[in-house]
Amino acid sequence: MHLFRPMPTALTAVALTACMGSKQPMETPQIATLEPCPEQSLSPDEVEALAKAGDEAIEKDRMGEHMSMQSLETGLPMLKKAAHHGHAEAMGRYAGIVNWYGFVDTDGGSFMGRTVWENAEEGMLYLLIATHLKGTYDPLMEHHFRVLMDPSIPYPEGFFENSYGFGWMLHHWTAERLEPIRLQAFHWKDCWGKRPIPTMG
Repeated sequence: MHLFRPMPTALTAVALTACMGSKQPMETPQIATLEPCPEQSLSPDEVEALAKAGDEAIEKDRMGEHMSMQSLETGLPMLKKAAHHGHAEAMGRYAGIVNWYGFVDTDGGSFMGRTVWENAEEGMLYLLIATHLKGTYDPLMEHHFRVLMDPSIPYPEGFFENSYGFGWMLHHWTAERLEPIRLQAFHWKDCWGKRPIPTMG
């Protein structure tokens, strides 16, 4: 018997986040030091095949917008491994699913063996790295992403309270919690080749 969860959409994400209320208690950040680049053990063809297999696995037994938890548990590790080999699309999809099921659309329980805030950190990290790999971000997100992509830029006043663009995802964050993740993403952006800081696309 499968437990099914709804597939995330932009409109429902905004609606649910607006209903989440005041900030939840923070846990101690899990990313304390910069991790080295992931080990590279697969060929480009193997990485592409793994990303495709991960996509197919998470879609198995899907019913409309509802995804099987068993399928997610099978496919997400594949997408994460492909992400660790620099596959930007796999990284972006992994980040989106973890952010949604583990942080936004949650009853406070665990997802993939992680707590809500562990999933928030995981999803945010891979989202930022995926954006670094893509090289551009939506102009509607410029207010936040020009800061998220460049650790040399300090967080401006009201950065975590502005709901414009990507801001709705940051209401439960603080600079202290986000900074280690911003630094780790910036550190990893060159693991698969030197890249400039992303700009508006």
